[in-house]
Amino acid sequence: MKNGFPVYDADTHVSPAAEVLERYVDPGFRPRLPELTPYRQASDGGLHHYTFGRKFYRRVLGEAAPRENFTGRESRWRGGKLPRPGVQNDQAENRVKDMDDEGTDIHFLIPGSFMSFVGLEDPAFEIGLIRAYHRHMADFCGEFPNRLKGLIVASTRNVEAAVREIREWGDSKWAVAIKPLMPFDMAPDHPDLEPIWRAAAEHDLAVAHHSSTWNPPYYPAYRDVWDNIFLGRLASHPWGAMRFVASFIGGGIYDRYPNLRWACSNAASAGYRSGAAGWTNRPTMSAAPLR
Repeated sequence: MKNGFPVYDADTHVSPAAEVLERYVDPGFRPRLPELTPYRQASDGGLHHYTFGRKFYRRVLGEAAPRENFTGRESRWRGGKLPRPGVQNDQAENRVKDMDDEGTDIHFLIPGSFMSFVGLEDPAFEIGLIRAYHRHMADFCGEFPNRLKGLIVASTRNVEAAVREIREWGDSKWAVAIKPLMPFDMAPDHPDLEPIWRAAAEHDLAVAHHSSTWNPPYYPAYRDVWDNIFLGRLASHPWGAMRFVASFIGGGIYDRYPNLRWACSNAASAGYRSGAAGWTNRPTMSAAPLR
């Protein structure tokens, strides 16, 4: 509660380290983990994150040329209080303590950079980590099922696998939405994706749009923001959401599934990116709310 109002933060992030995800991978996928070694990036605490195709935004507005040492990631989107340990990995209790300090009742958790594997040629890598992520979320959110909610990542490059994941986790208390993981050049109205929307509707799951900034599949026109992160967040994130929902509506998906909900968790609005208590801005949701 904050000033007497319940707070549902609809754009928070959980980005489990590679070491955490690897605990949950299928035995049959484990022999392929060494192939992902080039995409392991060192992070805090001696851990690593999986990431591919990371883009930086080198130019500051008003300057003629990019700065070689500027990335666009220098801002710290958080309050003055640092997060407790492990809130992005496997310490759900610490995350809920931060939420209590912050005055937040529920966190809607959006996964991290392993989804950039949609940029790799072989979809088996994204599927392997998606399955691991869902198992992790079942454990992480299961400790506080009324406080921590999340989404099912649905690979659009393997629709059969996506539907299988929706059916496996769609009735879980933690799962309130799906996120279609789409290559840059695929539109949501593509007829091959119909089974995903059908499965989401059958399980009363919203379709959540959250565009990518730093990794594939990126937001639209990521090459056309004059190498500046401010312009990207201000213009391309909203465009990504509008483009998605326009395709969704125009493609007749709501006509076929009138009870299906669509939500925009806009990364341009704010978020719990670092897990820090004290962050006060709240994003908004488009269309019907998540359950």
